[in-house]
Amino acid sequence: MVESWECEIQDVQGLCASKSELRDFESLDAMAVARTQYLVGEITHANLEKSLGWYEIRILHRDSTDDFFACHQWDGRVFLMNSGGSHHFVAGRYLAARLEVPVPLKGLLRVHRLSQAAVSRLVGEYEVFALNDDSEAFQRFFDAMREYRAGFLWTPLPRHLDGRAVFLPRGDARAMRIVPLMRAAGHFDLGAHLQELSARPVRLPRIASARRQMEPVE
Repeated sequence: MVESWECEIQDVQGLCASKSELRDFESLDAMAVARTQYLVGEITHANLEKSLGWYEIRILHRDSTDDFFACHQWDGRVFLMNSGGSHHFVAGRYLAARLEVPVPLKGLLRVHRLSQAAVSRLVGEYEVFALNDDSEAFQRFFDAMREYRAGFLWTPLPRHLDGRAVFLPRGDARAMRIVPLMRAAGHFDLGAHLQELSARPVRLPRIASARRQMEPVE
């Protein structure tokens, strides 16, 4: 956690809350174009001031706010964990880039990391694979493992990934005979992926690197 962390508005690449469905947009600029033409239809300083002056952009207008920044080691992007003002924020960000106006931001930053020690313990005890969220295929896998009497655990992956994580105990000889078959079938090695992510460094932008190349907008 970093108190009074500083960045530039172009460093923010995601939000956590909006009346619009955030997953429908590839970028914040795409959201600005699709949802805020009443603000970005004309690239003017007046529209920039109107956008960023919106009181619900709490990171700009509240000395004390629950809004904060977040960065996840496995993703690397900076998100504004906002409780309002999403449309005016993305419009202001869009306009600021095109008008070449720097907009410094300051607030609490939370950095979320994977524990290398925990991941090492996990892969030391299990081979971990990701399976597609196909109910019929998973039922066949479940039945085959039960018939073969091979132990395994499973849990749903985060909703946006549409899959399941399967854990094969290294201490179960029958389960270990399944591992080469899983690899041959092309199932994703989630254990190796978690190891790579847990070793990935966190690189945060700094206010000195304010200028960013504008995102292409169709």
